[in-house]
Amino acid sequence: RSTLFPYTTLFRSPAGPSLQGGRKGSGRTPPVRGETPEMNVIIDEAASEFGVDPDLVRAVIKQESGWKPKAVSPAGAQGLMQLIPKTARGLGVTDSFDIRQNIRGGTKLLGQLLRSYNGDMEKALAAYNAGSARANQDRSKWPKETKRYVPAVLSHYKNIKQGRG
Repeated sequence: RSTLFPYTTLFRSPAGPSLQGGRKGSGRTPPVRGETPEMNVIIDEAASEFGVDPDLVRAVIKQESGWKPKAVSPAGAQGLMQLIPKTARGLGVTDSFDIRQNIRGGTKLLGQLLRSYNGDMEKALAAYNAGSARANQDRSKWPKETKRYVPAVLSHYKNIKQGRG
């Protein structure tokens, strides 16, 4: 078990450290509240491809958009995983409202951040929310939104892991 966060297993793959997991059982994970069967399949595929626990992806989506594929934030972030257009383009996303592209792009970014922070979920989530420059600061200097965001995502993650998603 990882000492960084007790709900995942950290291991090394050929691509570097990655977080894998999922709820008990094998095969596809059951959808959580708000998740469509199509989203479920896409999340599981993207999570597998990019080395991220699919339940962490679900927790990010729940916090970012509340499972609304057409969500737009006041800052202009779009879709399920609330991708900023410039970031989305850098991830190869041409339509942030396309659920497959959005989930793949957001999961790819999450995987990159987890590897960059050696599996430290708090730092990776802070970087997802506020950018790496802010995540690299002392936690006491994180923006208030990020200080609320990280524990909220981790709470969703814990609940999903416990079957209360």
